[in-house]
Amino acid sequence: MIITQLLSCAKDGQEYVILNGKYLKGVNFFYYIDPNSPTIQLSWDYPVKPGTENWKKFQSHKEMTDACQIPENILSSLSTKELTIICLQYPLLTDIFAFNIPDDGIDALFNNFNGIRELFNRKEGTKELLSWYNCQIRNCSLLVGNENISEEDTEKFLISISVLEYLLSRAKDNYMDVLKNLVLGYETKLQYPDYISSGLSHNLFSRAHIIDKMCTQCFDDIPNKGSLFVTWYFKEYIDIINKLSYMLIK
Repeated sequence: MIITQLLSCAKDGQEYVILNGKYLKGVNFFYYIDPNSPTIQLSWDYPVKPGTENWKKFQSHKEMTDACQIPENILSSLSTKELTIICLQYPLLTDIFAFNIPDDGIDALFNNFNGIRELFNRKEGTKELLSWYNCQIRNCSLLVGNENISEEDTEKFLISISVLEYLLSRAKDNYMDVLKNLVLGYETKLQYPDYISSGLSHNLFSRAHIIDKMCTQCFDDIPNKGSLFVTWYFKEYIDIINKLSYMLIK
């Protein structure tokens, strides 16, 4: 299982990275990170962000996505660590939840954002996403009885986990490590039912995709196989995904 030191520092329980010598609070998500983690300096940031006057001037979704593209000369020079953070701060990242079919939302993200396409073409891309995911899962315990974390930040934290699970469903390699981490994530979520409920389906969705890549025949005998790749599940499908997960990682 891949367990690596995370790549950012934390102040007051919130994630910061350094941009041109200044601390920059995360744009989309609440990442509760080990304060002893090293910082990584970002050389680029989104020029226009939600909530700003310039963002409010956009008349279409395409104008928003166009404004968020990473210039090609910068994209190729970014380290994979840096690119991962930039992708996780993509202002339109939560658009993946705006579709009835999850794969349609993920496809739209890949079609609309050059940063995520580049990340998944990088050799270390999956490993970097796993580092973030593993840390988020380990920090679920910090939600319990923590009066310093608001309901809004708790929601953002949980969304960040679901986003990472959706992204990991598209992993091109390291399938065993991805599946092991997703199983760990599922087991961890079950420990906190008061905080995490619907997020279980995102984990099952991602594991179904990874299992299908590791074992192309595993789902062949299942009626209506396509139902495995949605975010609602009958108990029968949950049992199948869990059984195959533990069979493959043992």
